[in-house]
Amino acid sequence: MDLRISATDLSVCTGKNACCTKSIEDEILESSEKIFRAQLEDKLIVLRHLINSNLSSFKTFFYNSLNACQEHLDALFDRTYGPFYQRNNQIFDTFFNRLRAYSSPFSEAKVPHIVDRLFEDMFVIMFQLMNPMHTVTGAQRHCMIEGMQEIAPFGDVPKKLQIAVHMEKSLVFWKQFVTGLDQVHNVLEGFMNASVSKECKINLAKMWDCSMCSGQPEAKPCPGLCTNVMKGCLADWAEIDQQWNAVIDSMLKISARLRGAQNLHHALEPLPVQLSEAVMEMQERGVTVSNKVIARCYAIDDVIVRAPRHLSPSRGRRHRRDLVLRSITERAANYGKLLGTLMNSFAERLTTLRGWFTALPKSFCSDSGLVAADGEKCWNGSESAAYTKKEAGDGLAMQKENPEYQAERFLPYRGLFVDERLRLGMLAFRLQNALHGHNYTNYQIEGSAEGDDEDYAEGSGGGVSIVSLYATESSEDSASDVLPHTSSGTPSLVSYGTSIVVLLYLTRRFS
Repeated sequence: MDLRISATDLSVCTGKNACCTKSIEDEILESSEKIFRAQLEDKLIVLRHLINSNLSSFKTFFYNSLNACQEHLDALFDRTYGPFYQRNNQIFDTFFNRLRAYSSPFSEAKVPHIVDRLFEDMFVIMFQLMNPMHTVTGAQRHCMIEGMQEIAPFGDVPKKLQIAVHMEKSLVFWKQFVTGLDQVHNVLEGFMNASVSKECKINLAKMWDCSMCSGQPEAKPCPGLCTNVMKGCLADWAEIDQQWNAVIDSMLKISARLRGAQNLHHALEPLPVQLSEAVMEMQERGVTVSNKVIARCYAIDDVIVRAPRHLSPSRGRRHRRDLVLRSITERAANYGKLLGTLMNSFAERLTTLRGWFTALPKSFCSDSGLVAADGEKCWNGSESAAYTKKEAGDGLAMQKENPEYQAERFLPYRGLFVDERLRLGMLAFRLQNALHGHNYTNYQIEGSAEGDDEDYAEGSGGGVSIVSLYATESSEDSASDVLPHTSSGTPSLVSYGTSIVVLLYLTRRFS
């Protein structure tokens, strides 16, 4: 005798032999959503960890490269100029601190400005060393710097060697690359608390747990059922791939530049020797430069009456310093090899991330262990039998043909996903501009993932943040470019309607 009692108040796990109670059905709905959210968050955590671990590696490499360059310069100048350098090396500490701060996404400094500041400091310090009888006041320092182009203390060395030009090309690409990874990591965080639609919850319950209420032997979901259910649940996510792929492609192009023409190691390696050449040029021009400075910036009775002191190379401990210099040079060369290895490895990983969001349904159905294997008896949503329905396409537009869903919900540009797609689109736009030589120093993209519980509410337009995009110029303040800082300028605000237009433009441009 069949003692099963068929429930009449069920709305999800229905069927002629359905034997669960309403409370059990509610538990099934809650359990299915928890499993889905946990697995989705796990996949996002793995992706964010991949981005963040590489970001940390590149940041470490950048700082280590600057440290190696500074050590090389320190050893070279200490060997050549001895105590003269040791008493005045703070100007190089400041220079390298400015370069470190430049990599921050909040820094508005320009590389040519940082290099110019170094040459200004070198000019003043060297003048004082060569002319110890002349004190440089604030007014005289200003006068000297104002007349640098006319005085030309370093001759044509800065222009001939194009120190600022070569450094800027590499450092701009490096900053965009590291900042881009940081922004990708932050954007992905916005998906961690994404809401699940009512239709998705129902279909997850039907797929994973309603077989328990059927009275039939328990079976895992059929692969085809899983694919269609997940494509409906993740239809909004598939839309992200247009902007996501554009970011990935731009990052790959920038990484190729950093391995080649804009190689950071190649930009930093010659810097110590180039700066030493500039110092020697000023020494050779010492009398001329000193007379020009005194004539321009000092009283007439201060005219020089003897040759300026020459910065003689230190002879002591020469052998030991040579060994130190050789060791530092070899270590710097190893950083060049390490960069190639890091970039090649990262580019390979990055390539596999194209289409990551569109591939989520297949990833769920192949990796979760909750789906029947090929040839195994499976649950098709209503009974243990083969799944014969057609597989739906990817994205929102294709869900109108998904046999597991009603088409009314699938409207584009809603909730959280507008905000995140806009942020990715703006990032792709900025990276593309960097590739074409347009260096926007600061893009501020405002918005958060809060309030996404309304993503699927009827008529909801909530969750769409205002996006601002602006370019800033570097500050001329003497200390402002040593540490990262934010702009005091007011960003231009873009309305919701304009944001959608921008998104559509970016989607077409990068698709």
